[in-house]
Amino acid sequence: YPHSSNFRHYRDRRLLDGGPFVMLNLGTDGFQFFRRNGFEGWPVTATLLSMSPEERTRNKHQLLLFVTPGPRQPVNLESLIHPIADELNDLANGVSGRIVRNSATPVVLRAEVLNFNTDQPDGDKLANFNGASSYVYDRLRLFKGAYVPTSSHIYYPPRDPSNGKILFKVHDCTVARRSAASIAARAAEVEHVRASGRSVAFQTRLEQESGVTGYSLFFAPSPEAGAAYPHLQHLWDIGPTAAPYDTMHLVLLNVVPHLWKLFAGLKLVNKKKDEQYIIPKATVALIGQKFAGARHTVPRAQARSLRNTDAHHKSFKAVDWMHFILCSGEVLLAGRISGAFNNIFMAFCRACRLLFRPTGVTKVQTEAIDKDMKYFVANYFDKIYRGTAERLPLCLSTIATLLDIVPLVWACGPTWVVWQFSMERKIGTLGKLIRSASKPHASLVGNVTRHAKADLITSFGEEYLPREWAHAKPATPGVPVGSLTVPEVFGPDCALLPPKSAPAALNGAELASMRAVLIQEDATAVPPITLAKKNYLAKLASGKLSGSKLVGSDCDKPRRRNYLVRINSTEEFYRPDGTEGERPFTTFGAVLHYAAVYMDDRPMAFAYVERVKSVKDRPGRFGHAAVKHDIECILGLGGVPYYVPVAAVAEVVATIEREGVHSILHSREPFSEG
Repeated sequence: YPHSSNFRHYRDRRLLDGGPFVMLNLGTDGFQFFRRNGFEGWPVTATLLSMSPEERTRNKHQLLLFVTPGPRQPVNLESLIHPIADELNDLANGVSGRIVRNSATPVVLRAEVLNFNTDQPDGDKLANFNGASSYVYDRLRLFKGAYVPTSSHIYYPPRDPSNGKILFKVHDCTVARRSAASIAARAAEVEHVRASGRSVAFQTRLEQESGVTGYSLFFAPSPEAGAAYPHLQHLWDIGPTAAPYDTMHLVLLNVVPHLWKLFAGLKLVNKKKDEQYIIPKATVALIGQKFAGARHTVPRAQARSLRNTDAHHKSFKAVDWMHFILCSGEVLLAGRISGAFNNIFMAFCRACRLLFRPTGVTKVQTEAIDKDMKYFVANYFDKIYRGTAERLPLCLSTIATLLDIVPLVWACGPTWVVWQFSMERKIGTLGKLIRSASKPHASLVGNVTRHAKADLITSFGEEYLPREWAHAKPATPGVPVGSLTVPEVFGPDCALLPPKSAPAALNGAELASMRAVLIQEDATAVPPITLAKKNYLAKLASGKLSGSKLVGSDCDKPRRRNYLVRINSTEEFYRPDGTEGERPFTTFGAVLHYAAVYMDDRPMAFAYVERVKSVKDRPGRFGHAAVKHDIECILGLGGVPYYVPVAAVAEVVATIEREGVHSILHSREPFSEG
């Protein structure tokens, strides 16, 4: 986010030069205390962006500012957040006399809000926007919609089918963007009309035409709020990018389920079931069965989200839809929808894989997201909507909002800066803190206060009394007894875990392969007889556990396959000028066991891997995956085994078998360990 325009907004005003300056994210969302009676509260949380991503995503670092008392969602949320605005005003002005780390003298501590993390309806409520019920719903750009009198709905196609007027363009869009000044002017106009006593119908029409319903404390303040909180002016000057759309809700809970309903024939236009993109009902049932069947064989990291989409798609959470769009959806939809629609889906997959990376994205990657996202939106309107009036219900506001994702990445930084996964996880823990059905809010506040005090004591002990605190708290569990930690020159260390066998001499193919890999690892002297301890479980440098393939009569029985791995390697090639070069590539194999040897006064660990078979196998070139429908796939196992260093084992991969071919699922990076 330091490269985002919102961050540069504060930097260019030299607000970061006068001492410690903390960037904050504020977030809000509703949750039900009790599902039976629908008692609802709205927490507001704060996240300190000065902490590392690994720290700030943890629950204890999601600061709970307050929770509305219920029993329903607040009619006027702004009336409850004035105390927060008052404290933010003091922080923006600066709090003197603070002692911070690496400073021997008191300093002036300041803090400002960088972003608000909300879904689309909550962001509209916070900014006092009308949302999708207005002609101009978008908070970032002036996208106008098409009103349908028969249904009293507003839809958002690129061209109005009733008169052919162009409303917006996917490529080379010239629609005007909102700014802090334009939002403030619209809010003042609406408030002036309201104060002048004009009719409610006139006020409603003005709000629908502008999309703004009045003053907003954090975006378009009233003159009274401006005078009360003068130090929030820097926040007000940011404009609409201070409240970006949360990609978790926009993409995973709106667009992806919408696509599945279209492909599965669950969302019909005029009851037409013969659309080219609709999958036959029997095939939809088969896809659901494949998902459910693979649940018991893939590694546990991916098993949770492999559920029967045909039967349970209504109960899917954001993580389930994320697994569908990033990993499993492409495998089971490829070849079952026509090529044009599969290309649309794959473009969306590629964009989401870069979008949902829990690391930063480069300029080239951001441009790739923009290209694939525009390809998806343009072809959705061209091939699925097709520009007719009867198909206007397919022009949802969320489809057009996808065009705002990349501009918001430039404005706010990578999507992990503003997504709501960590805040939703924090909210999910609040229900366990409610111990009273008659006074849920008081019970929640009391237990949250006790937890906050415990966290404060913990942080104080770890910072100022590390020795006494380490002695008082329980020991942190490490690797199991009997494990062997193998230090690595680069990156985290690996560990070989029990079960294991006693040291034994290698012979035959194992000995020849071990001698070859030791020579490759520059061992000073390779003895003719090599003793090795064999382990059957390992903790990789990525932190994931890798098992080993069983050998025997029951090795082909259905079981969880946590032994198929991706191996980092290199290969030589000839350049156009005839010189030799070396380039990285990956192969796949099944781990049979892990072997530990002691060589050159240090332990060394290797994985004995059985190569996979694929149609790309050539003499002297084995273990490569073929590519079908842009998906890596293999035919099975049974290749020649060989030893590789454990550090070269990159990750454990999952596969889904279809028509005799094992398709490799995309492995996404974990968001956090908190």
